[in-house]
Amino acid sequence: NVLKVKAPDITIISSAGPFFDGQEKEESYRIIDEKYLDTVVDEHYYLDKEKMFKNYDYYDSYPRDRQVFVGEYATTCYFFGKYLTKNNLWSAIEEAGYMCGFERNGDVVKMASYAPTFAKINAQRWKVNLIWFDSQNIVLTPNYFNQMLFANNVGTRVVNTDLNIKGVTASATVDEENEVVYYKIVNSNKAAVDLTLNVDGFGKVNASSVQYMSAKSKAACNELGSTTVVPKQKDCAVNGNTVSTNVDGQSINVIRIYYGNNDGKNAYNLPALPIAMEQNVTAYTKPYLTLGGLLAIVIPCGVLLLAAAGLIAFKLIKKAGKK
Repeated sequence: NVLKVKAPDITIISSAGPFFDGQEKEESYRIIDEKYLDTVVDEHYYLDKEKMFKNYDYYDSYPRDRQVFVGEYATTCYFFGKYLTKNNLWSAIEEAGYMCGFERNGDVVKMASYAPTFAKINAQRWKVNLIWFDSQNIVLTPNYFNQMLFANNVGTRVVNTDLNIKGVTASATVDEENEVVYYKIVNSNKAAVDLTLNVDGFGKVNASSVQYMSAKSKAACNELGSTTVVPKQKDCAVNGNTVSTNVDGQSINVIRIYYGNNDGKNAYNLPALPIAMEQNVTAYTKPYLTLGGLLAIVIPCGVLLLAAAGLIAFKLIKKAGKK
């Protein structure tokens, strides 16, 4: 209370401990909810065994008066890279699906930061790191590119959505000042999906594009001298207020829909990136079969899907009132 009086502009951070769940976290929140509800709560956790998939809706049920800073998070699934730099596409997909939950619950999750960020090759402490480097090179992981796509394509207000398709999670935001809607769609299934998005309540749609990342193998990773996973960009078909595109299997996608006076010409474009090499899929197959077998994932989440004539139609709910 003294600090609030002397330095009212300082944000006080409390801690819920270093675990995703369990008695310690429950006790921490009991004390915080009772005495320190006006603080921002720091949560730290690293999840394995597809726990991010299973908890895609983790923050949906949080009390809306809580304020959370996810100070450290990453998935530490079994299936890492082939050599030294361990992060792969599958771990990025897990994190992307979970990050959609951050967006959907932006009133609770105030900040989030992936960790660890940097690791020197052959001198690393952890198996997962966002950026790997040696004295002459850097390796940007699929997890890094996932963070890049999310950070550069985000609106200022969450759009209410409803989705029900197995293995897919999503979030939607709108930037009303710049007149663009962002759909983040994470497809953890192996099969691609044809999507038709019907956008209502945002004015005339002028153009649309999607930035996405996918690979034939979910174990695909970037190593020194070998880049197999980078984001790409393509245009989406626009017909009136309908947007159509194809979403790859095992992919992270950000669909940008420009409406009103926005023609999309000033949208965020990908920087110059290495050309992805054609990977040897068989080189990545054995570790999956021996370490974990087949993975089954179910991620229902947010945007109304209507199936018709082999297509999945997205229905964007009309603009809700500002928070």
